[in-house]
Amino acid sequence: MKTAAIVTFIMFTVSCAWGQVWTEHSNGLIPPDMEGGHTELEFYDINLDGYIDILCIGDHGSPYINTDQHGIMVWFGDGAGNWSVYQNGNFGYGGIAVGDVNNDGYPDVGYGMHHDYSSTDFGDQLIEVALGDGTGMNWIPWDDNLATTGEDWGMFGTDFADIDADGDLDLVSASFGYGAGMRIYRNEGDGTWSYVHGTSHRNSNLYAEFGDIDGDGYPDAVVCIQDVAVFMNDGSGGFYQLTGGGLPPPGNIGYYDVALGDIDNDGKDEVGIVNSGVMEIWKLNTDGQTWTDMSGELRNYPSKEAIDIADMNSDGFLDVVGHGSGNCHILFGDGGSSWSLAYSFTTPSPGYNQALRAGADVDNNGYGDIVLVNRKQLSWMTYRNYCMFFMETSTPDTTRIVPLYPRGHETFIGGSAGWIEWTTEIVGGQPATVKLELSTEGYNGPYVLLADSLPNNGKHQLVWPWYVLSDSCYIKLTLTGQDTATATTPAAFAILGQQVSIEDETTVPDRAFLVRQYSNPFNATTTIEFLLIEREFVKIEIFDLLGKRIETLLSQVRQPGTHRLIWDATGYASGIYYYRIQAGENSQTRRMVYLR
Repeated sequence: MKTAAIVTFIMFTVSCAWGQVWTEHSNGLIPPDMEGGHTELEFYDINLDGYIDILCIGDHGSPYINTDQHGIMVWFGDGAGNWSVYQNGNFGYGGIAVGDVNNDGYPDVGYGMHHDYSSTDFGDQLIEVALGDGTGMNWIPWDDNLATTGEDWGMFGTDFADIDADGDLDLVSASFGYGAGMRIYRNEGDGTWSYVHGTSHRNSNLYAEFGDIDGDGYPDAVVCIQDVAVFMNDGSGGFYQLTGGGLPPPGNIGYYDVALGDIDNDGKDEVGIVNSGVMEIWKLNTDGQTWTDMSGELRNYPSKEAIDIADMNSDGFLDVVGHGSGNCHILFGDGGSSWSLAYSFTTPSPGYNQALRAGADVDNNGYGDIVLVNRKQLSWMTYRNYCMFFMETSTPDTTRIVPLYPRGHETFIGGSAGWIEWTTEIVGGQPATVKLELSTEGYNGPYVLLADSLPNNGKHQLVWPWYVLSDSCYIKLTLTGQDTATATTPAAFAILGQQVSIEDETTVPDRAFLVRQYSNPFNATTTIEFLLIEREFVKIEIFDLLGKRIETLLSQVRQPGTHRLIWDATGYASGIYYYRIQAGENSQTRRMVYLR
């Protein structure tokens, strides 16, 4: 339950049908000054302090073009709608994505840009990835072989997802105007990237997103480019174009904007588009070829330039936010094709949208918030962009945690990287932490720990356990602070991993090696022994109970013969672990028990 705050709101025209109010809280979003043209914004707790931040690489004024914008711009939030900026780099004008690409626990960034003006490795490519250190201030380039397949003018909107289920995030980026169209690159895990798919010589409207449109567990891509927008993942990290079937054609310049989200809670993402100023939602049918229109009342709110999909009121159904021509509308969904106006406001004229992001709950009151870049007229011939943040101002009277993703019916591939998302209502807005647990045997468990003492920032990246093969998975979320609350995903989802079998210790695989481990159970240290019949490249990795790789003991060529390695488990908790040995085309996975 929440109580709507009483606010004085003079600058903007408002309409409120549900009792919620979104008011501007943009203190600190200047500096830097902005100039003109589009950009992309992301909500993410980049410094892991529990408060959501805003990230961007700026509009046409970056770097230092009639403005003080430059490089990666982070507006650090304080949880109350106040912001302070830190900038690093000599480049800009483009899109941005956030995620942990090297699985070290710190969020990283990827970005496509038009102004690659830097004289150093940090900012000299049209597509880049940079590693973070948990501060949101320092970045290390991790971008070899990106933007090497004909991107010669500029790139823009960027997103991350694990397209090949190998445990790390890959990248899509849309072209700036007429150029490369779109590009998808695979993360090789060592700072290098491999080209996977792309289109050339097509107009683009700048933005791209990953999402699972057909529910097979492999991320697909939707891009604002000419003629074709939807690119389906073939299950191996490759992509093919999906055209026709009733989905409106993108035309000569592509859709204005795209967004993805599971509107009807069936585990498959619907496609949101802005098509000639009109917001639309389309669902891919089970035949994988044709589409169903779920737009309903969205068409009653035209002149839009941007769309986003998020659960803005934590009721379990995704909602739609659209902005353009000075009007922002928030429409609540019901899980189908009906949409009800919840709130609207106007932005300074002419109010053209240059970026939009919705859904993050900055103040922990259970309602999603909105950040956008609005083009404002200053004089007869002078226009300037302004970054504006709008926060829903209801006051919660109870403490609860709400699972946002997964919610049920989704499919995840074991060993793939992804996210768990939630929102909270906290009386008094006190700091809190979150614990995540996983059951693979139904709602009643048993549950095993995924992560504990997480900052309450609404998002946690993980690798789905590779050994799980179950369609009865649930996540339990526990909020701990001044008050506590627990919630569980409302329906089951699936993890399609590989079942771990324990081979006979005396079996020798063809062509490769014999492995044994002693003692088992063990205390502190254990020995892993293997026999190579031929000279081979050998990799030995240690995994925890959830399939997370915690150590690599060996990764090199070894000569034929018997070899032994000792694993020192000191510092790890007692429990079940797995070790996997790979040599040539053969691999074995075994279970071991550590008793401290």
